[in-house]
Amino acid sequence: MELVKFKTDEEYYADREYVTNSQLGYLNRSPQHLQMYYDGNGDSSSALEVGKLVHQYILEPEKISENDIVCFEGRKYGKKWDEFKSKNSDKTILSMRDFESIKGVVGSFFKNDDAVELIADGLKEVTNCWVDGDTFVKCKGKADVLNPNGIIDIKTTANIDPHSFRNSCYKYGYNRQAAFYCDGFGVENFTFICVEKEAPYRVAVYECSPEFIESGRQEYKRLLQMYFEYFVEQSNDVEDYYIQGVL
Repeated sequence: MELVKFKTDEEYYADREYVTNSQLGYLNRSPQHLQMYYDGNGDSSSALEVGKLVHQYILEPEKISENDIVCFEGRKYGKKWDEFKSKNSDKTILSMRDFESIKGVVGSFFKNDDAVELIADGLKEVTNCWVDGDTFVKCKGKADVLNPNGIIDIKTTANIDPHSFRNSCYKYGYNRQAAFYCDGFGVENFTFICVEKEAPYRVAVYECSPEFIESGRQEYKRLLQMYFEYFVEQSNDVEDYYIQGVL
């Protein structure tokens, strides 16, 4: 089977034939949540915008122009906000707090020699497509950094302490991401570089254990089977999904 290779970010994100780990995150909530995403009602929170810009400043600074970013102070409703949004419709609008957070995260990252060294010799924002060997679902992923030792992923987080970040990993499916990418890119090692979103913007580097990755593998395999049933084979109807249990 010949797999598609996406030439641009626009092609990659517009495609609906190949499933991503992020889409499996929606599916992990319910098939209805993934369908809402496909219908154009996905999450567009400021945290996602901040994370995207952090990645660009670190990995693809050539794609950023300071003229494309503006800050707005105040609540995002009312006449003042509507006028500002209309005037800057072609720009990324941030709060001053988010903008300061981005500067702090990026500055702290580049002050850490180990973090810089980890990404120095790797390929940045690498896209790959593959077919899952169990469900035959078409998958795709975009690795932050791919180097001879494996994949490096950059995360912003509230707390880099091991116990706290480990909890975040299971809450947000980072273990699933690690397994999905390792299997899809054919590598064994996955490393997170984490930076706190608030001062003093501490940095941590965590390597993923085989047990951590295996826990994520079990989850993504379960979700790919669910994806196959609801969105490929369509033996189950999205609208019929419901939760049944005992409390």
